[in-house]
Amino acid sequence: MTADVWLLWGTVPPYERPASDVRAALAEAFAGTFGDRCRIVESADLRIGFRAGSPTLHDRSGESVEPPKVVHHRFPRIVTDQSILLHHLQLMGSELLNDAAASVLAENKFWQLQRLALAGLPFPDTASYVDADVRDVVDDPQLPEPCVVKEVRSANGRGVFLAPDLSGLKDMAGCLRADAPYLFQNYLATTRGRHLRVTVLDHTPIAAAVRTSAGTFKSNIAQGATQQRVLGRYPAAEDMAVRATEAVGLNCAGVDLLFVTDEDFVICEVNQQGGWVPKEFPEIGPAIATACAKRLAAQQPRHDASTGSETGVASR
Repeated sequence: MTADVWLLWGTVPPYERPASDVRAALAEAFAGTFGDRCRIVESADLRIGFRAGSPTLHDRSGESVEPPKVVHHRFPRIVTDQSILLHHLQLMGSELLNDAAASVLAENKFWQLQRLALAGLPFPDTASYVDADVRDVVDDPQLPEPCVVKEVRSANGRGVFLAPDLSGLKDMAGCLRADAPYLFQNYLATTRGRHLRVTVLDHTPIAAAVRTSAGTFKSNIAQGATQQRVLGRYPAAEDMAVRATEAVGLNCAGVDLLFVTDEDFVICEVNQQGGWVPKEFPEIGPAIATACAKRLAAQQPRHDASTGSETGVASR
């Protein structure tokens, strides 16, 4: 596993849509950029620990593993146990394209909204809760109607419903999971079946698409939506996406924005695992590899001609 750069892949649960196309695109881009200096590593193959107070890392066979200098991680959902691995790699000196703490924050949609609010960014009116019974929550007369109901950690359009009114919301309460909170978000009819996805990398929008559903209110690619490339068509929205990515603390994200009018937007969510269709956006994989290459180069010692010494971050 020894390599300067890792593509760290998390275990995909059975209910998740396989990301084989994204994985293949990233693998090709990283191989072209780094050659044998890069490895694809499965999180399930790693064991973490401490010995005499120092962090350790080894593989299934018990062989010690040298932590990489740079990591781009792709986990379908970052929960506490997976975040511990990311924090452990940072503790051992690895630089993550998306910081561990920011990745965990982005996984919780309400936590995101708290950061967006601090940054003064617009998003739909939203209600949620912490540990109440959802059957009690839906009796709250202050919930928006109609409202979009979504799990606080939903992905790819799963766990997302439209309640036309509070009566309909109460009817669906028995179908809602009790092991995680939900968001109840004001429904914008102006954005029904479409949204703008902006891919942001290192403070720059590198791709944008209007995604359109095939008749439903959800416009997720995983749910069968189509998309049209629109980078540069909505500059104000692209700037908002960059600001949202920065507010959450990420360097690489897919930001979804909702149409208020044909030119005005509010933020839906910031996806730290934002997916894409590589055959439609072939530039995204190489751009991510290049971002990792810049981080690797910044860690390499540089020769100072005036002193004859090496400067910069020394190799481990």
